[in-house]
Amino acid sequence: TTADFYGLKNYGANYGVLYTAWGVSGFVGPLLAGWAVDTTGTYSLAFTISAGLLAVAIVLGFMTKPLKLAKAEQTAAANA
Repeated sequence: TTADFYGLKNYGANYGVLYTAWGVSGFVGPLLAGWAVDTTGTYSLAFTISAGLLAVAIVLGFMTKPLKLAKAEQTAAANA
């Protein structure tokens, strides 16, 4: 997916950023959930925060276009 959306030119750098973000979220997520449980006594806040972040990810996923599609649209606009 990373190569499809951003091309192979910077694939290594983009893949590294992707897995760094994944690792940071794997560390911060449980800490945030633990804080929410300690503060409220239930997992409701932790699940609400997770659902909100998932909704943002879904919206961003639909907003991004593969590199080939974006180039095709640019070419079509330039020819029009």
